[in-house]
Amino acid sequence: MKSATRLRARRAQAAGAALALASALYAFRGGARQAMKFTRFAEAEDEDEEDEDEVDKDIRLKLEGVVIIVSGMILLSIGFEQGREVLFHRTSESMRPILTSMFSELTTLGFISVTLFVIFTIPWMETLSESIYGEEEGSELDELSETVHMVLFLVMVLFLAQAIGLVALGNSIQKQWRLWETSSINKLPRSIVGYVEDISRRPFAVNLFTHRLPVPYRILVYKATRDTFVRNHLAKTPDFDFSAYLSACLGHTIAEIVEIPMNTWLFFELLLILCWVAFFNLTQDWGLVMWLVIGYFTGPILAAVLHAKIRGIVQMHCANDIREILKAKDKKQIAVYGATGHHHGLEENYHLNFWCGSSTKSAFTLDMIRVVCLAQAIYVAVAVTTYVPQAFAASCGPAMAEFLCLDPLWVKCTFLVIMFLPPIIVITKMPRILEDFTVASNIDTMVHHRILSNVQRRSKTVAAFEALKVVQCLSDTATLRAVLAGEMGEGSAGNVSKEFKERMAERNRKLAQLSASGRKQLEARQKRHWHHVFEIFDDDNSGFITTDEFRELVQKFGQTNDTSVIEILIKHLDEDGSGQIEFNEFLEFGIALEAFTESMADKEEMKAGMYRLVDKDDSGTITLAELFKLLNEDLGIHVSMDDVYNIVADLDEDGNGELDEEEFAVMLDRLHVYDTSTLDEVIADESTGEGLDANTGVTLFESVFGVSSMFGRDRSDTGGSDDSGSGNLAEHLLDPRAC
Repeated sequence: MKSATRLRARRAQAAGAALALASALYAFRGGARQAMKFTRFAEAEDEDEEDEDEVDKDIRLKLEGVVIIVSGMILLSIGFEQGREVLFHRTSESMRPILTSMFSELTTLGFISVTLFVIFTIPWMETLSESIYGEEEGSELDELSETVHMVLFLVMVLFLAQAIGLVALGNSIQKQWRLWETSSINKLPRSIVGYVEDISRRPFAVNLFTHRLPVPYRILVYKATRDTFVRNHLAKTPDFDFSAYLSACLGHTIAEIVEIPMNTWLFFELLLILCWVAFFNLTQDWGLVMWLVIGYFTGPILAAVLHAKIRGIVQMHCANDIREILKAKDKKQIAVYGATGHHHGLEENYHLNFWCGSSTKSAFTLDMIRVVCLAQAIYVAVAVTTYVPQAFAASCGPAMAEFLCLDPLWVKCTFLVIMFLPPIIVITKMPRILEDFTVASNIDTMVHHRILSNVQRRSKTVAAFEALKVVQCLSDTATLRAVLAGEMGEGSAGNVSKEFKERMAERNRKLAQLSASGRKQLEARQKRHWHHVFEIFDDDNSGFITTDEFRELVQKFGQTNDTSVIEILIKHLDEDGSGQIEFNEFLEFGIALEAFTESMADKEEMKAGMYRLVDKDDSGTITLAELFKLLNEDLGIHVSMDDVYNIVADLDEDGNGELDEEEFAVMLDRLHVYDTSTLDEVIADESTGEGLDANTGVTLFESVFGVSSMFGRDRSDTGGSDDSGSGNLAEHLLDPRAC
């Protein structure tokens, strides 16, 4: 791969630089030695050999120290670069903007460190320190600068550690959204009606004091928000993957949080001045109390108020859809917070619902979220460097808080727990804030059209290459026979490798261990995925594929004249002999093909096979025109030339407007055509624990504390079977396949 080539080139450059540096140092050593010998000979001819050896030894030790330090820096740079590559590789594409912002802040941090080092090593700083603190305190300013430098460095390290933590949180939220996207809304417990009515009576109190709203209610809000979004913006695409759009928006949102703009720094400068004035007029004990108040106010309190505001916007935005869903379920009119007729409602201009929305839309709210994160980093850094040492000091100095250094140990430990409680609360609160803010700031009139366009283009591209994967299978007689044999149960075991059998057995074992809700998730995702592929084959949108159309498309890409295999396939798919291949018949083959490709060991050969399938003229490259013709004419996917260009431009590293085989393989990797498993994805997503099972109710305990409880749960009070009420729900929900 070209990325690996670039990495080897960097290593070679680093090694070459180290070698050149070592040579220069060696030459310097020789020149310095000769110069010093000449000087000694001119000034004192009678200098003995022992002194000369001491000088040589001193030079040698210094040069060895320089080589060791420079070598360590080179190794550190190589390790940093390798770590960066690994981190990017293991991070999902939608979360990578966060890493870009994080490394940008690291560059800023390095610049600040170098600047401070240069400033405080200037000789006149000692003179300035003596003029301020007296002649005996010439190093006081230097010591203060080191302390400030250390605290600032710790603040930025903590903030960037938060950024890495936000990447992990983002991945967890993405899994949760994918799980909710295909969750059955028929499984919502009837107790959710009472909870919704309770919120309508006291919306701000519930949103402010409930740490975590119950999962059934959050799923209801998500499905209603998705319903509203698709109806208003994508009426022609009812099966749009709303979770993919939100995931991309989440990555950009967290990336903006990590980037610290000028107005945020100015806010903290003002806060610093206010703290300086306050601490100047307070004792050390009251200064510590004030620092705790600042920590709690800029942490848990501000986070709770922010979240209550954001929650309210999301709930009111989809209130009418929630009411229709619950009306279809409960057969009566439900009081819903923010719905038409309720005393609370959205502003007509959606962005006015945010604080300072008329001028900044959601930017001010985002600034407040950033303030919470950065303020907690500063709070912890000051606590660690200032107050924790006081708690364990051997004696109590004049600049120490007395009840920290004089009270018993248990009092100190209790106080430290209270001190570090705000960042813990913020850490537990931040996932829900990010989840709700991402939704609230990217819907209605604030839709991120560029991200929406990218998600739609990606969805079309993935469907196109999944269709090509089907055609590739049909074009390869051996592969087609293997898939059909495995599906029909015919004896082909001797024709497959032992490794393939083991992979298939492992897949079957995972499938057998999947929970009932997991199986429904798997079925729903496979159904949605293969329906996109089916639509490519279904040119006239009739809901079925005629055998003639299917045969024509296969032969258009086919690399074999063995029509008997195609006839066997058509006969197998068209089980009822109607001359038409219906979706369920196609889905059965698609699932078998998916299992086959997941178990295949040689993915690179499969990528090469698809490249040969696309590169019809055997030119060795795929041009924009070829890719455009493939998508539009051969597969019937309506994309513009700009869309095709955007697909290629991101991957065309040499800038010639064409994709070679290596670049094409990278594109398939980014689209996860061969390296993804729907089964493994469902297993991973279920691990979030944010799903909805048939026995999930909403209790009073949950409505107060927002946590799961098994107390007071009426197991008979559920949404019934999947089929109960499905008619009414299907009329309302725009994505019946997801329900």
